[in-house]
Amino acid sequence: MDALSPEYGYESFGDFGVPIQGTFTGYTPGIQSIFFPVGIGKTLPANADLIIQVHYAPLATDETDRSSLNIFFKDQDDPVNREVQNMPITPLDLDGGFFSFSIPTDEVKTFHGTKEIMEDISFISVYPHSHYLGKNWELFAVTPQSDTINIIRINDWDFNWQGSYTFDRMKKIPAGSIMHINATYDNTLSNPFNLNNPPQTVAWGEGTTDEMYLVGTAYVPYREGDEEIVIGETQPTNTSDVQYDQGNWLRSPFPNPSNGEVSLIFYLQERQNINLDLLDIKGRLVRNIVQNNTRAAGEHTNVFNVGDLPAGVSTVRLHGPNVNLTKPLLVSE
Repeated sequence: MDALSPEYGYESFGDFGVPIQGTFTGYTPGIQSIFFPVGIGKTLPANADLIIQVHYAPLATDETDRSSLNIFFKDQDDPVNREVQNMPITPLDLDGGFFSFSIPTDEVKTFHGTKEIMEDISFISVYPHSHYLGKNWELFAVTPQSDTINIIRINDWDFNWQGSYTFDRMKKIPAGSIMHINATYDNTLSNPFNLNNPPQTVAWGEGTTDEMYLVGTAYVPYREGDEEIVIGETQPTNTSDVQYDQGNWLRSPFPNPSNGEVSLIFYLQERQNINLDLLDIKGRLVRNIVQNNTRAAGEHTNVFNVGDLPAGVSTVRLHGPNVNLTKPLLVSE
């Protein structure tokens, strides 16, 4: 299809025009990169083709697309053992089915959809999407025990300020829960963003004057302790700075060298009793930073002071029943 015209790429409304085996991600300007936690990520099969669909706004002048794509791979010592999965929410999930998604002229209309969660999952992010008639969004889940889990609420939808919302920690949704997805649209002249004057009946479509009821989600199958795992830019991005052991990791202390306060960030794959020790160059114990302390699965930060220690090379050691990691620390004068 690309070869049918001299221009790079090809036009295709609604999808890629060919069968695909999964979606990697979506992007709108301003979205920050997400660094997946240890053991979690997406795999890119050998010899796969990456297909990118770009939506353009109409312009009166010729322009050149200079988009580029960067992919950052995990360290080989951090294999992906839980694949990030996507669960789209569309008008197929509405109470009245796909064709019930129609916004009549001069009406403010709310649509309600549901999605049953078939297994325990850990939500990573959620991405509601509508166009200029969008007014608000609300997503929540009701567990089999009738507890409510709030996911996201957008009280004042803005088409020009949208994107993927990543949770600070993974959010567990138990199996058997029902997700409720409410979205309201304002198809009246009271909506200053209404592109039709007078208003026209609007249905599903990719055009800017059409509308969408669409939510993208990213999740992994749940594991105990997921609620304590921090997501986002706090994850190590420079793999040479990190030592791994059975899914646990220890980041180099910083600042390094130091003659004052030092921060140490580490991650535990599972809940366990740990020790943090400071050793001298011969491996002798200088100080217990943390001793026989039970820590939950997830990321942890410890701050300690080396201002009273003599200058020289030391070693920070994190050890416990299922972890044994070390990083050098230079105590400066």
